[in-house]
Amino acid sequence: MKEKIWYNDKKLKYGKGEIQLAIRKEGTALNILYLKYAVTVARCGSITGAAEQLYMNQPNLSKAIKELETSLNITIFQRTSTGVIPTVQGQEFLDSARQILQQIAELEERYQSEEKRKIAFSVSVPRASYITYAFADFANSLSSSGEFEINFMETNSMEAIQNISRKGYSMGIIRYQSEYEPYFQKMLQEKRLQAQLLWEFEYQALMSVRNPLAHKSRIQLEELVPLTELIHGDWDVPFIPADEQEQVLSVPNQKKKIYVYERGSQFDLLQSIPDSFMWVSPVPEELLQRYQLVQIGCSEMAGRPFRDVLISPQGYRFSTVEKGFIQRVMDVRDILNQKYGALPWS
Repeated sequence: MKEKIWYNDKKLKYGKGEIQLAIRKEGTALNILYLKYAVTVARCGSITGAAEQLYMNQPNLSKAIKELETSLNITIFQRTSTGVIPTVQGQEFLDSARQILQQIAELEERYQSEEKRKIAFSVSVPRASYITYAFADFANSLSSSGEFEINFMETNSMEAIQNISRKGYSMGIIRYQSEYEPYFQKMLQEKRLQAQLLWEFEYQALMSVRNPLAHKSRIQLEELVPLTELIHGDWDVPFIPADEQEQVLSVPNQKKKIYVYERGSQFDLLQSIPDSFMWVSPVPEELLQRYQLVQIGCSEMAGRPFRDVLISPQGYRFSTVEKGFIQRVMDVRDILNQKYGALPWS
């Protein structure tokens, strides 16, 4: 027997059967708002966290989830001492609910007039100049598109994952050294996030044109030891021991280090401290010229590639605007590949 649920008198296709979704009808029809509530609770891992994100009080949210479970005759969430986790049936329901909510969003976008359409998405990215460069160009292309609201957050990989799993971000880009991929893949699976390799590249040593090594075409790690290294100070991965993290972040035996927490300041520091350097993904030529910087490959880094990986909720389909941003990032990546011989994803 085919289940019938309506949404604004428009039929939706889902899975093998036809689903019609409705708001507050008689009988056992579902309330779309309750689907959103359940998905938010699953993402936050607790009723309290979800209530805060939904701007409602906890008792009302608990009551809504209970009514939803009763109407479906299943238990969606198992209560624990630390929050809630989906049951097996609950996870199946949540997977369906996410797809239905996305179809509804696409349906509404399709029938909205241009005047009412608002471009909106949230993305977390590593502190990478090529990504910010691509984003600036992409954002500029939206200037004539009417109303838009974009959350663009530069942060570490762990927070990027949390922003999607708990704060409702639609996508993110995380960075890790290739040898740690099994750990990150396991984490993404546990968080029910999907992943797509965006770029594999060799780290470059970024420095001022006045740096004593700036004239070289290739350098050795030992040549960097007397210099001052700039390091992003919030890089932290729970499953990597502290001593290993130090090896990933820094040159061995490095005595002079400055930890920075904001990407913009790194250019000022590189300019002001001529003997400083920083490990980075390849930087667009325009930025190198603007800040009077050079980037040089290191022989020892050739066997230690890093990866930038695009992540999003499992089953999520990118909107047209999001696809536009991703394509612009890949365009900049391809230009850098041609010059610096990095390793593109294929």
